[in-house]
Amino acid sequence: MRITIAWNVWNNYLDVALGSEIFRCENEEKKLFNEVHLISQGGYPEQPSSEHVQYLDSHFPIMYPENLPLLETHVKFKAIFRILEGIQHAFRYAEARGHDYVIVTNADAWFLSLEKLYVLLDDEQVKNAVVSMRVGWLTGLEINFGNRVPLMDDHFMIFNVAECKKYGVFDYDHSARFFSPHFGQFGGLHYILMCFVNQRVPQGKFYIYSDLTDTIGQFGDWVGWNMLPWQYQLSTGFLHANCAQVPLLHRLRAALLHDLGFTRYPLISNYYSQVQPNSKLFTRRHKILVYKKPIKRFFKESLYWYSYRAYCSLRKGVYKGKYHNLPRGDIRKKTLYYYELNKHIKSYRLTQ
Repeated sequence: MRITIAWNVWNNYLDVALGSEIFRCENEEKKLFNEVHLISQGGYPEQPSSEHVQYLDSHFPIMYPENLPLLETHVKFKAIFRILEGIQHAFRYAEARGHDYVIVTNADAWFLSLEKLYVLLDDEQVKNAVVSMRVGWLTGLEINFGNRVPLMDDHFMIFNVAECKKYGVFDYDHSARFFSPHFGQFGGLHYILMCFVNQRVPQGKFYIYSDLTDTIGQFGDWVGWNMLPWQYQLSTGFLHANCAQVPLLHRLRAALLHDLGFTRYPLISNYYSQVQPNSKLFTRRHKILVYKKPIKRFFKESLYWYSYRAYCSLRKGVYKGKYHNLPRGDIRKKTLYYYELNKHIKSYRLTQ
């Protein structure tokens, strides 16, 4: 299997250096993938140092289109359009090298188990899909326009190079409709990615390989689609750790890398030595190293969480009757089904 890994990066080049060292060295030891190309791409004026790119095949500057309407509404769309341009660029890079897959993710999102990644890419549904992504479901007891709301994750996006080429997925210019969607100001990147899939991917060729119900946060709580500030997925070994915005997470990340044995690699070893995490700060949940939850936080959180769960349990009977009585074929009939799948996931405010 031949693959390209592309990290979108701002100026957090250390994240790319550490993540690429893990991937490069792990594959050299385990020989899982026949050929691996590691690249980073971004638009920050400051360029990465030679140390930061030592495990990469190349770093590319990515420009964004200047004349799109959404750029006039908010500066954030510069980053969003740069990511979209980066996806197309990464595909062209992998296509030119005859690779099977290109996986596009962000600088602080790493692959901590190449074995699990290989199993995922070898799955028949991934092989047959054009695009495979993680999609989290926003659910509730009362949703009056459907049974759930999708959130398209911009991390660990898998593109099947041959299938993308076959269906011309990336044969577009900036007049493509997903560059100027109706509700882009409200949904941002996640909504625009949904528009991209709807417009460019043929029906039946999009595969949701995870609904994110098995992801945990920095304290080991179930966080689902809440990707900030820390999200580790048990089934894939994918880690997203936003240490740039939450520096305290460096200690947990360094400790986790050491616990998984990655400090045998030079950059990771140096990173661990600089951070010097105190082992007394950590415990294990779901067999993974996480922060110990402070007692005060535990009680405040529990007061809300268990009160909320009790309230939902009481109200479910009311909604069960409501949805049961809907006419056959009404998509809202499965509202409680999706709610049950996600009821263990704590809200965003509780997991920060």
